[in-house]
Amino acid sequence: MRKYGINYLKYLSFLDSKPLSSLLEHECILQRICEVLDTPVPGRGHFKAVAQHYGFDHYQIESVLKKFDGGPSRALIESLATSHTELTVQEFADVVKKTTNRNDVLKLLIAYTKRHKREI
Repeated sequence: MRKYGINYLKYLSFLDSKPLSSLLEHECILQRICEVLDTPVPGRGHFKAVAQHYGFDHYQIESVLKKFDGGPSRALIESLATSHTELTVQEFADVVKKTTNRNDVLKLLIAYTKRHKREI
């Protein structure tokens, strides 16, 4: 069975997903996720669609996210990590997939989750 264009069993590994804020502690993977999500792909969405899903308006996207030194996706993730403290990597990945249809970002988030499972 396939879900989200990837193997469903891989997707199930998200069940013990860490908080989105945990990404901020892993600079290498965070940087790569942001580079990919910042880059427009023809026929697909990017950080702007995700930001709109979380309630950012045009002015916040243009004047805050796009002007952030670390890039708009990093600004978005940092903002969500502080404003949505219960948001998990899995939930963020679901929104990314739904709003952007980007398997490249989803695969990076899955790889992060597999390496850094929530400690129970």
